[in-house]
Amino acid sequence: MLKDINEGLILLKAEIRKKEKWDNQLKHYRIELADLEKDVLNLENTLEMEQKDVERLEGFSVTKFFLTLRGTADERLEEEKKEVAAVQLRLEEARLAKKEVMDLINDLEDKLNHAGNVEKDYEKLFATKEQYLKESNSRTSTFLYESYEKEADVKALQKELNEAIHAGTKVNDALKRAIDSLEKAKGWGTVDMIGGGLLSTALKHGHMDDSSGHVHEAQYLMRKFQKELLDLNQTATMELEVSGLLKFSDYFFDGIIMDMLVQDKITISLENTKRQQNDISRLLSNLRVQLGQKNRELDRILSERKEFVESV
Repeated sequence: MLKDINEGLILLKAEIRKKEKWDNQLKHYRIELADLEKDVLNLENTLEMEQKDVERLEGFSVTKFFLTLRGTADERLEEEKKEVAAVQLRLEEARLAKKEVMDLINDLEDKLNHAGNVEKDYEKLFATKEQYLKESNSRTSTFLYESYEKEADVKALQKELNEAIHAGTKVNDALKRAIDSLEKAKGWGTVDMIGGGLLSTALKHGHMDDSSGHVHEAQYLMRKFQKELLDLNQTATMELEVSGLLKFSDYFFDGIIMDMLVQDKITISLENTKRQQNDISRLLSNLRVQLGQKNRELDRILSERKEFVESV
């Protein structure tokens, strides 16, 4: 009887921890969503103002008249167009992140709605166990009670560590793909600077697009990874701006100076991505060490219980 009760408590305790984890993640996602909504609104307002600046320069105005006399109208217009493109990139990224966070919130709310009242089930079964132990009042029952409690706690932490490792490995893989694309973009960028022509330019931008997609994927996965780490009291951050590789500038200017500027941005983004990937790898290594410790701890608990039962 006691064995069945203990096994039931272990399962219920795992479900309770899962609910607590989902609830904690939901709170953080809601805070993140509020911040993203502000970012989207601010970027929309900024984009509207930047577009008006472009329209003023493209149409007739006193400002444009005097800029034309000074011979700077075209340069000013190109700068304004670049600023519009930059804001558009940031706005698209913010909108996509907002949608992803909303999807994650809806998923967690659905899970919590279907989780049931496992806390009440746990309290009921725990009360049954307490009554059983009071009636038996034996050293064996007390030892087994404590042993199963330890087992439940260790198994719960093992599960959290495994989930965090799984999430972190996905981030790491996405960053590796981004690095591969950036290295290819850097290689074709070098060819482009020495006169590679339209083909090398197209290939370079294709790999830049790929790396931007991989980094966005890594940012999305990092968001989930961070929430997995909350229960482990660890944090990870990622600040990568691969979407801002000045690609829009390269389309406006087809000269060696702008090609060199883009190449510099590719190199910087590549270094930042490699650094981030190294940080994630170190964090994963630490998590695996902790998991190994918990595995050994569980083996010890089970071994001690087996020896105790064999001796009584």
